[in-house]
Amino acid sequence: MKLKLNKTEFESEIVVSDSPLRNKNFENYKMLLKKAFSEVFRVLKSGKWISVWFHNRKLKVWNALINILREIGFEMVNMVYQPHSLVTFKQAKSPSGTLRGHFVLNFRKPLAKEKPFAIAGVDIEQIMIRTARKAVVERNGATLSEIYQELIPVLVKYGALDIMTKMQTDLAPFMDKNFERRNDKWHIKEEDYGKLGDYIPLRARLRLFIPSIVVRLDRTQKEFSFDDIYRNLMPLLANGKTTEKHEIIAVLKEYAEETTFGKWKIQKPTVQTTLEPTLQIGKLPSAPSEINHNNIILMLARLGEYAGCSIHIGKAEQTRNPKLAKLGAYDLQKLPLENETIRVIEQIDIIWLRENMIVMAFEVEETTPVYSGLARFSDLTKSMPNMRIKAYIVAPESKIEKVINEFSRATFKELAKQEKWGYVLYPELVHAYETIQKERMKIRPETIEDLAKNPFL
Repeated sequence: MKLKLNKTEFESEIVVSDSPLRNKNFENYKMLLKKAFSEVFRVLKSGKWISVWFHNRKLKVWNALINILREIGFEMVNMVYQPHSLVTFKQAKSPSGTLRGHFVLNFRKPLAKEKPFAIAGVDIEQIMIRTARKAVVERNGATLSEIYQELIPVLVKYGALDIMTKMQTDLAPFMDKNFERRNDKWHIKEEDYGKLGDYIPLRARLRLFIPSIVVRLDRTQKEFSFDDIYRNLMPLLANGKTTEKHEIIAVLKEYAEETTFGKWKIQKPTVQTTLEPTLQIGKLPSAPSEINHNNIILMLARLGEYAGCSIHIGKAEQTRNPKLAKLGAYDLQKLPLENETIRVIEQIDIIWLRENMIVMAFEVEETTPVYSGLARFSDLTKSMPNMRIKAYIVAPESKIEKVINEFSRATFKELAKQEKWGYVLYPELVHAYETIQKERMKIRPETIEDLAKNPFL
C-alpha cells in the first residue's frame, strides 16, 4: 500500500534536501526540530524522560540536535550505542565514512528547581586525542565509524560537540593530524607510544608495543633476550602503570617463540594457499588473487559459511576441483526431495542451506550458460513451492546484456519476477568480499540482497 503525503505534511517533513523545489536547507531543518521538540517539552511532565534514536556522521547535525534539546530545557542523562546486527553491502562500499550503528540519546525534563550541570576549563582536544587513542589501541587500529562510536558520547558528556564543530566539520582531518592512517584505519604513531597512559588498559598497550619491538629486534639480531624486550618496553610505559614479568611474557608468546638458552625469536606466519578448502570459524580468508569461475564459487562458499550456512557446491565443480568438493560437501539427500529433483539441483553451482533448508542458490556465468542456470532455478522453485528461495546469476560485467536478455525470456520472466531472482556482478562481489574480510564484519545470508541487481529495472 502506498501512502501519499498531503502538501502540509510534505512541507513539515524534517529533512535536509538539495531539491530547489523544497526549501529544505539546514536552517529549515533546525527550525522544524526545535518546533517539534518544544511541543514534546510542553506536554512532558517534569522529571519524565524522552529517548531519541539518532544516526548521522555529520558533527554539525549532532551539535544542532543536542543544542536544540538543551536550549528547550531538556538535560541529557546518557547515550547508548546500538550497533547494527547486520552490515549491508552499501555500507561495505564506504567503510571509512559510515557510522555503522545508531545512538539512543536519553533526555529528561528537569524538576522545577533543578539546574543543568556543566563542566568548564576542560582541554577538549586532549580528551578527544585520549579517547581516540583508547579506541585505536583496543582495536589494533580503528575505522572512522569506531572512532565516532567512542568519541561522540564523551563529547556530549562535556557539552563539547559545538567546540569540535568549530575545529573541523569532519573527524578525518583531526585523525590524520594526530594518528597514522593505513588502509582506512587509524593507528598510533610510533613516536607517540610513550605518551599512552593508564586510560588505556595495560594488556592493550602491551599488545601495541611488543609486536613493534619484536619486529625491530628481529631486523638486527634474529634472536633476542627478555632483557632486550624489557629495556625497549619500559620507556614506553613511563606514563602508566608498570607491569610484571609474567604479563610481558604472556603477550610476548603471541608474537615470538622461545628458543634454547633463554632466547626468543619472531614467529613466522604460516603461508595459506589460494584455494584453502576449509574456513576457520569467525575469520574470513583473503580473496583469491585470480578471478575466475572456481574462485568466484570459492568466495561465495566462504561468504556463505561465514554467514552461518552449510554449503553445497555443484557436482561438476566438485569433480573437477577436490578442494571445492571438500568445502561444499553438504549431502542433498538430507533434503525432503525426490531423487529426480536432487539430480537436477545438485548441478547448481552453489547452494546455501540452513537447518536442512535451502536459502540461496547461485549460478556463475562463465562456463554455465545463463539459460541452463535459470532452468535449474526454475526446477528448484517448482520442487519446493512453499519456500521462497533467493536465486542469483553471478556474471562478469561484459555479460550484463546477455544476462538481462535471458531473464526476459517468456520461459522465466514471470517466475523470476515473482521469486525476485537477480544477478550479481563479479567486481562488486569481489569488492564486498574484500571489505568484509578486512573489516571483519558480521553478515547474514540476507546481506547478499544489497549486492544483487534487479534484471527488470
